[in-house]
Formats: sequence, C-alpha cells, structure tokens
Amino acid sequence: MSIYIYISLGGKKALHSSSVVNVRFDPLSGRVVASASTDGKCYLTSCYDQETDASHTSGPFGQVTSFGETLLSFTVIGWVNTVSFSPDSTTLSYSTHDCEINFVDISKAGSGSSKEKPDKVLYKGNPFLCGQFINSTTYIGCGYDKVPFLFKKNGSSWAFVKYLDEGMTTEKQA
Repeated sequence: MSIYIYISLGGKKALHSSSVVNVRFDPLSGRVVASASTDGKCYLTSCYDQETDASHTSGPFGQVTSFGETLLSFTVIGWVNTVSFSPDSTTLSYSTHDCEINFVDISKAGSGSSKEKPDKVLYKGNPFLCGQFINSTTYIGCGYDKVPFLFKKNGSSWAFVKYLDEGMTTEKQA
C-alpha cells in the first residue's frame, strides 16, 4: 500500500516499466520490499515507516530508515515471476520465465555495500510461478511442471536436489 502511495502521490516515476507480479517484505525488519516484474527486473526498495517499523531492527535491513530508495536491482532476460527472502533475510531468490532461478547474498545490502552477483541455477522444466525458502539453505519452487522442485545450498552455490513428487521419474529433455 505505501509503495503505491509513494509512486502516485510522491510525484516520482514508477521503478518498473511493466506489471509487478510478486512482492515480498523482508521477514525480519519489514523495512524493505522486493518486487518482481514482467519488465525483467527485480528491485529491493526501502519502505521504512516510523510508526510501523521503529521497533523492528533485526536483520541486514534493521537500520534502514529511508523510504523509496532502491537498494539493489537485478536485470534478467524475460519476466521475473517470483521473489522470496530467506527466513534470516540474508538471501534473496528470484525466478525467471526462462527457467532460471537466482540466489543472491543480500546480507550487506542494508549498509549499501553489497555488490554480490547472483548464483544462477538453470533447471530442466517449465517456469516457476512461486517459491519459498524452508530455511536459509533450502528452497522449494513450483509452477507449470505440476511438481515442487527442491534446491539446496552446498558450500557457496545452489543446486537442484530432487523433485518432491515421487511420480516425477523421467527428466525432460533440455
């Protein structure tokens, strides 16, 4: 709601040039919102509201006190269908319409010093429409394949582990 007010009443141009299809608030502080759009962009934007967020100071964005500031942006080829924060707010995931899932360390983004490149994972199948972190090292994505996919972090990189549906036994050709 506050982002809409910022765009329409603040007199500033909207960040995205096409439909925003998914948003998620930082789960620890609520001071940052991630947005995914059909314009091929994913933004992390500050949305601090003193009345609402003053007592929420944990996580990498706990000290953010601005409103409407773009903290990070990512550009991809194709639509960004979904975006998700890890429960500890240190990793952001966004999935694209060209069957790519990106994981990026955002633990320093609140201080403005994050320049991390996303860990891109291509998977065989169709685009994800939604995804969720189970914990900081486990992610589940699902969409047009009619089956959930499990991804895990191993060391510093992410990889597909398995389908969460026993009935999915044959892999599709790339």
